[in-house]
Amino acid sequence: MRPITAIRNNTAPAPISNEGELSEIIDFSSGLPDPVVFPYQEFQHCINKAIDTYKHQLFTYGDSYGLVKLRRTLASHLAGDQIFAPQEERRAISRLASKYNVYVVEDDYMADLGIERSFEPIYSYNQTSHVIYLKSFSKIIFPGLRLGAMVLPEALVGTYRMIRRYAGTSLLSQAALEIYMNNGMFEWHKNRIASRYAERIRILNAALQQHNAQGWVETPDIRSGIYAQFKIPLTVNLERLIEKLAEKNIRVRSGKQFYLSNYLDREKFLRISVSRAISEQINEGIKEIIEEVRRA
Repeated sequence: MRPITAIRNNTAPAPISNEGELSEIIDFSSGLPDPVVFPYQEFQHCINKAIDTYKHQLFTYGDSYGLVKLRRTLASHLAGDQIFAPQEERRAISRLASKYNVYVVEDDYMADLGIERSFEPIYSYNQTSHVIYLKSFSKIIFPGLRLGAMVLPEALVGTYRMIRRYAGTSLLSQAALEIYMNNGMFEWHKNRIASRYAERIRILNAALQQHNAQGWVETPDIRSGIYAQFKIPLTVNLERLIEKLAEKNIRVRSGKQFYLSNYLDREKFLRISVSRAISEQINEGIKEIIEEVRRA
């Protein structure tokens, strides 16, 4: 069996801005969740309820597999979870993993942020247990939760158990999440934040249709999630473009950092995020980006 490999994007912090409070900065760079929709009071209620429910159980090391009741809750949640992505491509990846006897690590941290979801994760197609499925709740609830789920092939369970003998996340957080999911608060919050991000993506697409008629940037058809890729002409100096936008208080992120440093056959693009972009400023921000690309 070949080694396990995975690729994941990292996200740098950015200043907090509240929806409706127009900031001088238009932030298209941050991938952190919108703090306005953090469920502070709801989750505090669940923490208090977890302490009352589980009492002394929460102050032990706990099982490295996680709280038993939460595992059952997550199993039910993942069984019905569907995300938006090309179905045939996912099936093909699953088949290739089995054919070449390699593990695929599916980091599905954006699964809850899409409204248009019609296809299942790769691991649901794999019949030979070659997919390691990861899911985080940091993007959908709040980053400080640091809690996720992992579906392992049976062949790796013993190794995982041997390496990870103790739980990595506090039992209090696990118990609070279990209550949060089972009392319906998670589903309500998920729909709320997904709707907010979907509205921002809709505004972004409308802005592109209005200001990018001449095709200065190439963009995929994005209908959910928080990210869009703006592919720019090879003749444009990417670093200078970012500097010019920063002078106008528009923050964007270079696509360079999503490639290995020694990989030269890379596209030139901006990674645009709407997670902390205020809805009222998205149109103006996109207009300025297109103008700067045109002038470059």
